[in-house]
Amino acid sequence: MMMQENIPVDVIQVRGLGFPRDQSAQSNHVRMAVRDGMRTETLANTAVGVARTSDRILVLGSGAAIVPVLLAGNLGVPRVHVVEPDPGRRAYLEQTASVNGLFRIGISVTVPLESDPTLLVADLSEEETLLPEALPSGSLRGAVLRIPDDTSLISETFARMADAGLTYFPRQSSGNVVTFLAKWSV
Repeated sequence: MMMQENIPVDVIQVRGLGFPRDQSAQSNHVRMAVRDGMRTETLANTAVGVARTSDRILVLGSGAAIVPVLLAGNLGVPRVHVVEPDPGRRAYLEQTASVNGLFRIGISVTVPLESDPTLLVADLSEEETLLPEALPSGSLRGAVLRIPDDTSLISETFARMADAGLTYFPRQSSGNVVTFLAKWSV
């Protein structure tokens, strides 16, 4: 885990990591979660709890960079790839990764063809975040998803996870953040 010593003054410190203050990249909910040390950010906390340092993690949508930065920075996962179509959020993630010296976070607009993740993390409640058409079922050992309120999308998500060989894991789920695992041992 590489972190720079000289972190700019305009960052919020969380768990030893710096998150630049950026009103356009962070909603009020996210800014409050960052300020309180991420204790209330269920998706980030669940992803960190389920992830292993040996995982190859695919994050769909960077949001405010919290999930990928915590996975790479605090957990030390060496292979985190983020798919972020929004140029503003991509720039914020690049800035946050740079501030923290996390140069191993890959960033792209679409899911790379060579993608072979073992863990999928996504906030599907965000309108622009969608599951890829073909999920990598061979290597995928788990998924942590914030699901939307739309009942038909919830059913579709559960069906897609089952098709990928994953089963709902209630012990690692909370509210609208659900965990799916290939095996029930964490």
